[in-house]
Amino acid sequence: DVRRHHTAPEMTSELEYTVIRRNRQLRNETRQPDAKVRGPLGTEVTLEQAMRNRAFDVWVHEQDLRVTLGQPGNLDSPGSLIVRDDLLAALPKVVAKDAGAPANSAVVFDV
Repeated sequence: DVRRHHTAPEMTSELEYTVIRRNRQLRNETRQPDAKVRGPLGTEVTLEQAMRNRAFDVWVHEQDLRVTLGQPGNLDSPGSLIVRDDLLAALPKVVAKDAGAPANSAVVFDV
């Protein structure tokens, strides 16, 4: 809402500047992947998990924009693989605990 009055060139310039700054930060990162960093809502997560979460978010929001703009694609990118891996890792809990699948039952996902 704060940026609603900005033009498209202003917005893309701001994004380009932000990407340049963030790439520089990431190139200069010296912490180990298991270093603890502040996560969402003040939680502690590893640096690796924080980076995976950002890749997940960026890819999902890219897909939101692609749908809105009618430009599908990038479904086989490195970001998509992170999203796939994270969703697959969450499936056992979703099926067993959240959905309440009975013990010793089988679930098939046809994608």
